Amino acid sequence: MEPNGGLILLADDDEQLSEMLLFILREKGYRVVNAIDGQMAIQMVVDFQPDLVILDVNMPKVNGFEVCRHIKSNEILRKTKVIMFTIRAQAEDYLKSSELGADVYLKKPVETKMLLDTIKVLLKPK
Repeated sequence: MEPNGGLILLADDDEQLSEMLLFILREKGYRVVNAIDGQMAIQMVVDFQPDLVILDVNMPKVNGFEVCRHIKSNEILRKTKVIMFTIRAQAEDYLKSSELGADVYLKKPVETKMLLDTIKVLLKPK
């Protein structure tokens, strides 16, 4: 049973990290699908219309900023919550994420509890 409902798309090209996060999220009862590059992430957002996207910035084919732009500029998808999840810590990356409409910017590595708490807040029914 899902803690707060909803579907999560994890978009990250780091296979080891993705496998770990998929395991953790599924253990917590979330339904999760996985994309390994930005192009796949865009297609999966359109196909599955997840409630939340955990999005790496540095991905092959299409970067996370462009994926976020696609989500937040689409009338049907714009309410999708987006967590930018990246090793990049420059202020301009945080600012760009905010300007594109990302809901949260988390720097890798992040404590599991912090990620889970952030997801819980974002998926909380209103």
